Amino acid sequence: CLTGRRDWPLVPAERVPCVRLAQTLSHVELTLDHWEDDPVRPRLFCREIHQAAHAPFPGYNRAQSAVLEAAILASRLDRLSHAKIDRELDYLRIGLEKCAGPRELEAWGWLMEYIEGYRAAVAEGVS
Repeated sequence: CLTGRRDWPLVPAERVPCVRLAQTLSHVELTLDHWEDDPVRPRLFCREIHQAAHAPFPGYNRAQSAVLEAAILASRLDRLSHAKIDRELDYLRIGLEKCAGPRELEAWGWLMEYIEGYRAAVAEGVS
């Protein structure tokens, strides 16, 4: 989602009039009760309507964890220094190189493209 890719299989949710990801291990359907606006971190207050488990959680290998952590870093490009992000990515790359399969390498590539694009836009004054 962070990288602009949003072509996932969806199915209808069970109780809330929306869709959910088809290939999830579980899902929770919520309703928004109220929110507190904030320019950096708005707070949403939700109430659970329904939850369902679809498969057991198999855990993450090091490459999957690295991709997840890289996505978190990519979501904070406007708040972290380039040096901090580069240090973290260098460390995460170790686990990626040891354990990644095609899916993890693809996702990592998407994140690196996103980060490079963001940095290029900032350098050009576009952000």
